[in-house]
Amino acid sequence: MAVTHNAMREALIALMPRGMVWNTQTDSYWWKLLDVLAAGFNRVNAAADKLLVEANPRTTYELLTDWERALGLPDLCGSSDLSVADRQAAIIARLTAVGGATPAYLIQQAEAMGYAGASIEEYDLSTCEGDCEQSLCDEPWLFTFTLHLPQEPGSLGATCIGSCEDFLGVPPNNRIECLINRIKPAHTHAIYAYGA
Repeated sequence: MAVTHNAMREALIALMPRGMVWNTQTDSYWWKLLDVLAAGFNRVNAAADKLLVEANPRTTYELLTDWERALGLPDLCGSSDLSVADRQAAIIARLTAVGGATPAYLIQQAEAMGYAGASIEEYDLSTCEGDCEQSLCDEPWLFTFTLHLPQEPGSLGATCIGSCEDFLGVPPNNRIECLINRIKPAHTHAIYAYGA
């Protein structure tokens, strides 16, 4: 809360014990000392006001890198050239994220990146009593899921006239795969299927 210099000096005078010993003339050393103290307390007061602004991630500027460091930002899966407002929004999003590592949350994140209609296929253990159309899966497949993404990445990889270093098949979309691999449960393995 902003306090004027004169108001701060008057507050300091009011805090002093009563008596004739204090010389309150404007040219006295006591008055000059009160002026210096009032200026110092005003600087501390302004710094405290600024700290309240910096403590709020919606308005922080000087502590932006500290907020990001504490929350593991900037996201390695996202863009690196973000404005201050984008960085503040990323902090708020990280602080208010809900959903955990459920399949619905993973689908929501894929749809937020532009993959409308994404779905997850999970695998069950094959048994003698299982459906004859069920995939044959043993125990390691219990911790594997396939994220079906309806759109394919732009290029399709190797062709007859391409380079020997071209990707065979559909190249990965590093942003979505990076994000899903970061937020999925640590004991699971994700497979990515692009296109219909």
